[in-house]
Amino acid sequence: MKKHLFSILTALCLCLSMLPTAAFAEGSTEEPPVCICETACTAESMNAECSVCGAEGALTENCIEYVKSADGTMTQPKGESVTLNSEGENAPVNAAEKEVGTAEDLAAAIADTTVTTVKLAANIDFSGTLTVTRTVTLDLNGFTLKFTNPNQISITTYGRNNSYTESFPIGILVKSQADQRGRLTLADSSKAATGRLEMTGVDDNAIFVTDGELTMTGGTITNSYSGEIGFLKMTGIGILRGKASMTGGRIEKQKQMGVWVCASTFTMGGNAVISGCGTAADMTSSVGGGVLVNDNYVPYWQGSTERTIIPSYFTLEGGARIENCAAKYGGGVSVGDNCLFTMTGGSITGCTAYMEGGGVVTEGYGPGSTSEDIKPVFIMSGGSISDCKAGDTHGGTGGGVSVGGRIAGATGFSMFEMTGGTIIRCKAAVGGGVNIQGSSSFTMTNGSITDCESLLGGGVVLRQASDVIAPTMFTMTDGSITGCKAVYNEDDSNSARGGGVYMGSGCQLAMSGNARITGCEAARSGSGIYGTNDASYPWQVPLFTRSDDAQVDKGVSMDYALHVGSGIADFQTVRMDGLGTEAYPYEISTTDQLKLFRQIVNGVQTTNKAAVLPPQNTAACAKLMNDIVLNDGTFDENGNYSSSLIGANPEEWTPIAYSGPFTENTTLYYTGTFDGQGHTIKGLYVSINNALSTEDQVCLGLFSTAKNAVIRNVTVTGYVSGYAGNLGGIAGYLSGGTIENCANYCTVKSTLAATEVPSYIGGIAGGADSNATIRDCYNTGTITVNKYLVWNSTGGIVGYNNSSEVSNCYNVGKVAGNGNYNGEIVGNNADDENGTPSIVSNCYYLDGTGLNAVGNGKGSITNAESKTAAELGDGTVLALLINGRADSEHPWNSQCQYLAAAGKTLPVFKTQIGDAHTHDWSAWTHMEGTETHRRSCTTCNAVETVRCSNGVATCTAKAVCAVCGAEYGDIDPNHHGGKLKHVEAKAATTREEGNIEYWYCEACNRYFSDANGDHEITQAETVIPKRHFSGSSSSSYPITVPDKTENGSVAVSPKTASKGSTVTITVTPDSGYVFRFVFHNPDNNMGSDWSILIDGIRVTEGDYAEIPWYVQPGNITNGFSTASDSISFRPVLSGSSYFFGDEEYGGRTSVYVKVDNSEPQVFNTMPLDLSITLRHLSQGKHHLNIRFYDRKLGRFLDEAQPTDIDFYVRPYEQIQGIGNLLKATPGKFYELTPQQGHDILVNWASPTRAQRWLYDGTGGILVDDPQFLDPVRQYVPDNMMHVKKIRGQLVKVSNNLMLRLDTKADIDTLNTKFMFTNYRCDDLSTITDDPEAYMGTPLCLAKVKLSSDNGVVRCLPNEFINATDAQGNTMRLENIFTDMFTMTSLAQADSIMVFGIVGKSFTDGTPVLFPLSSADSPSTGISPVADKGQEVGFHTFKGGMTIQPTRQRVCLATLSGIVVFQAESLQQSHSLSLPAGIYLLNGKKIVVN
Repeated sequence: MKKHLFSILTALCLCLSMLPTAAFAEGSTEEPPVCICETACTAESMNAECSVCGAEGALTENCIEYVKSADGTMTQPKGESVTLNSEGENAPVNAAEKEVGTAEDLAAAIADTTVTTVKLAANIDFSGTLTVTRTVTLDLNGFTLKFTNPNQISITTYGRNNSYTESFPIGILVKSQADQRGRLTLADSSKAATGRLEMTGVDDNAIFVTDGELTMTGGTITNSYSGEIGFLKMTGIGILRGKASMTGGRIEKQKQMGVWVCASTFTMGGNAVISGCGTAADMTSSVGGGVLVNDNYVPYWQGSTERTIIPSYFTLEGGARIENCAAKYGGGVSVGDNCLFTMTGGSITGCTAYMEGGGVVTEGYGPGSTSEDIKPVFIMSGGSISDCKAGDTHGGTGGGVSVGGRIAGATGFSMFEMTGGTIIRCKAAVGGGVNIQGSSSFTMTNGSITDCESLLGGGVVLRQASDVIAPTMFTMTDGSITGCKAVYNEDDSNSARGGGVYMGSGCQLAMSGNARITGCEAARSGSGIYGTNDASYPWQVPLFTRSDDAQVDKGVSMDYALHVGSGIADFQTVRMDGLGTEAYPYEISTTDQLKLFRQIVNGVQTTNKAAVLPPQNTAACAKLMNDIVLNDGTFDENGNYSSSLIGANPEEWTPIAYSGPFTENTTLYYTGTFDGQGHTIKGLYVSINNALSTEDQVCLGLFSTAKNAVIRNVTVTGYVSGYAGNLGGIAGYLSGGTIENCANYCTVKSTLAATEVPSYIGGIAGGADSNATIRDCYNTGTITVNKYLVWNSTGGIVGYNNSSEVSNCYNVGKVAGNGNYNGEIVGNNADDENGTPSIVSNCYYLDGTGLNAVGNGKGSITNAESKTAAELGDGTVLALLINGRADSEHPWNSQCQYLAAAGKTLPVFKTQIGDAHTHDWSAWTHMEGTETHRRSCTTCNAVETVRCSNGVATCTAKAVCAVCGAEYGDIDPNHHGGKLKHVEAKAATTREEGNIEYWYCEACNRYFSDANGDHEITQAETVIPKRHFSGSSSSSYPITVPDKTENGSVAVSPKTASKGSTVTITVTPDSGYVFRFVFHNPDNNMGSDWSILIDGIRVTEGDYAEIPWYVQPGNITNGFSTASDSISFRPVLSGSSYFFGDEEYGGRTSVYVKVDNSEPQVFNTMPLDLSITLRHLSQGKHHLNIRFYDRKLGRFLDEAQPTDIDFYVRPYEQIQGIGNLLKATPGKFYELTPQQGHDILVNWASPTRAQRWLYDGTGGILVDDPQFLDPVRQYVPDNMMHVKKIRGQLVKVSNNLMLRLDTKADIDTLNTKFMFTNYRCDDLSTITDDPEAYMGTPLCLAKVKLSSDNGVVRCLPNEFINATDAQGNTMRLENIFTDMFTMTSLAQADSIMVFGIVGKSFTDGTPVLFPLSSADSPSTGISPVADKGQEVGFHTFKGGMTIQPTRQRVCLATLSGIVVFQAESLQQSHSLSLPAGIYLLNGKKIVVN
């Protein structure tokens, strides 16, 4: 029985195993399995991976690739022929290839199941539709298959609740029939790849795949229709519920789109191309010019009672290209609901959208969609979208990619994920690179958006729909947006905003990781990021967040929601620029922006769940761009408010970083940097006077609490009041960090109401702790405490200073403490528990207060002193505060200013301008012991001290100050105060002496031969001796001489004389000229009958002449000045009759040389090369006396003319650099040394006059040497010459500055071949257009022609000649000296190089070039003057520089002319390592640190 039962069960199992698998599906809730086989299964080989054929007991009939034979007696694989073998069994026949040359043969071959490959053998015109329902390859083989009249095929697509049936003319239809699946491979095996599938109609579809498969490996699908188009239907390939791949070939000239993918899968790779498809027109059907991807519904799928969504998938990979396609939406690709576009490679290039998405659009329809719909997704991990464009004059969004609903008001929730690839050079009116809208999202984890451009959002635009469902999101965790631009359009007032990213209302941008927005530009605002609230609610602002690692290198300008009340709608929109970082701080220009900054630091709570608020950031950085007015009225010391508005109450200020009563657990501290940039916050009003308990304390001021923060360059006015704690004008409590360059004008007051906690009150800060620093600050406000507590600490600058430093500060405000610790600077200066001292140094306060600088004097206190009001106003305290620092190292103005808040003139900051004030000055009083007088203001503490002036010194008295009446200065021996008495000439007679015409000073008892008192004579020289009586009368004769000679004048006295009278002829040289007397003695008869040469002209011709002896000390004349303490000169003698020389030759005359009251130097011989030196001269006036002594007679010779000269030893100043020397005061002496990094080079030298031209890159100057202290024998030295030190007097000679040498220069000669350091100039207009820019600069005029106005070229001083360049521009050259090069010969040359210096004409002051040298060809080391607009680009870095690519010749040299680098052009950037210094790059000065 058991065996029988087992047999029955076994048989039953065998029967069940033979049933079709589908039989088990009835009544099942799961979908039935589907066969996935691509080749037919056989009994011997079933597909184990298929859920149908691989099931246990599966039959070959279940395989989708098998069909029954006509008689139903057997099965065969699709597409295979079946024959019978000798036993009558099936025998497969090998697949066949068939060539066809006609339409009939083509149709037959496609239908013939024995043919696997159909190969064209000729061009074929086909009328109708070719239907493929099996697996077959169509090889175009280089020929054209043209469809001229394809059949209209009805195609039905399904929506969720409806269906659409349309008829299309289709060339090739690939479909499934019964249980047979159509599979077509389109190929072109020709080597030339000329095979074409050509359509000719306006609505033609080349290939349509429905429930089938298509593989395209070659050939070109095209359409030759060229007529008008209406509603577009023309498509290259349509795929409906099918599958297609394209690894080669080309689709082109399709008016609607290249490929339509509907509820299907399409892969495009290899070298496949879709080109020139679609139409960029305002047509509803114009969607997806290259590829359109959308979903479809299938009714009753596998037994379902509802329609089921079938998504589409499109993959672009490899080297495939979609190029130059166009559409209204999605010029390259359009992706619809429930569809996925994956781009791992390939490119979308040059595509255009009339409205949205030049490269790609994700449509996201929204309306009509349900929550079950999956919105479009675009994933880009590789490839590129380049040179695409959306819109034109009508607008357009998303030049590269547009993500979101393309239907107005759509909220598509589309998604774009970018993990790689590049979007580059795309353009649109809105969103040059990417447009994200309608609650969609964009996630960027890698890749780049580069050089895109639009009116709004050059890189990316985020926009929200009016009916907000969710915010539009851009999450950027890596990747870059670089070089994008928001450009200006004069017709669009909202253009040119958001170079990198533009954000609208409700949109959010979150940057983190290595995300970068760099190098972007916006012509108006927000070069990096621009966010705006374009919604109707002020709280619907965009939100931007950023981690510290993410980088935005340009401006950020955002709209923020400022909470202005306690209500749900109490918001207003406020715009503010900046990132809030140290590098890009928030820029605060208005009161609302300052409140917004406070909200960011303090945080804000609201019940408005829709409000978009920036995250709290206690480290936010900011800078003031303007003065800020919190209240426009004023406060008295009790807080009473006065305003122009009657009854107006002040608005209270909640301090920045205020969180209520301060305790040890307080965690809210400001930790950023706040820079007031010299601006003032006016009308600060803080009043928190209601303590919650007796232990409460608060921290009040502009800031409440700050830890390791920096607060600088801000002034506050107003009133700060609190019940207890830390109160200050700038900050209540500072823990670490710095407050610098700040001023407080507020009254700071502690009421100590209802509390027993002491107060720490200061003008700048209430308390400073933990190594805090307060420096360069001042206070003018009143600091006061109402109630006494023993621990109260009140200070003008800081109340409680614990282990911190206060320096370079002052206080003039009233300090009214009410406790044990009250100080004008610091109340309580305490050490911390570890013994770290508190420091107070270099601080000052107004005397007369009765308080010390520090109330409790622990720690280190140095130079903390009281000063008078006068010292505070006259610069005394100012100098102490500056404390020897360089101007760049301190904030103080160089002049004290009147401050109305203090009623005094006080030191102020460089950025501050004093208040208007009319001083009521006292009378001037002389300051004893000085040459100054002083006056003071009776209404403030201002004091003026001025040097005495406007007096006139005379020959006997000092000048008397016209202001204070005191004497000052020295007497003036040459000014006689109108007391010169004129004495007319009187002829001598035999009875009495006569006299010459002369002038006599009654004050100083001196005689002069001229009315100006310039030429002093002795009283004896005025006398004419008596005439000798001859027994007969004698006549007087007039004496006539020329009154003017070249470079001098001649005078005679007396003008009439009789025989035997002495006549004196005086020759006076013009300014700058002197006589040089050289003796000529042809007979070697010393001391007798000498001939005299004056400047080389013999005047006595060897005859005896009665000429007084005279010694002229070289070039030292009356009034001569020097800065040297020793003077050497070669004496020049004139005279006759008195023998001079050694006694053994009968000589008897000596020369005595005496300076002031010193012992004279005595010379018994006077050889022509004798040099006399006067040593150890002190500064001031000196007198030189030279007299002749007759050793035989033992007396000085009255007959010999003495030399009496006053000269001066002046002080000199040290100065660095010629540029600074050119700004110095003419007439003063200076010792010039090189400025750091600027060698002073001897650029030219005169061979005869010891003149040099010096140049150091900052300026050039001519050095003259009238005393021949340092002669030079060449125009240009053979070796490089650098000046280490040179001293002389700065003089201005006829419009030009000159350094007149005073001592021999200290010069280094380097063993280096000299090279001119001249700027080359080929275009003279460069100089003549702006001569001041080149004044004093050495130039090389290249290839110029020389000529003169009258055709005559003379080599005389100040002679003009013209230089003309190749463009016809002209510049005048002016000769300085006759020993310059001879321009006569140069004028004959066709062109020449002229080296010279730009200066001002000695005759009329016009700009000229002073020529110094010339050459026929360029010299080494000449640097060109940079042409306008042609400068070579460069940037410097520490220790070097990089020169950017250029087509110009590049020459980089030192100021000494040594070439460092040169090249005819640069194809790429070139970097150089260089020592620190100044270099010339094509003539432009470059500083390398």
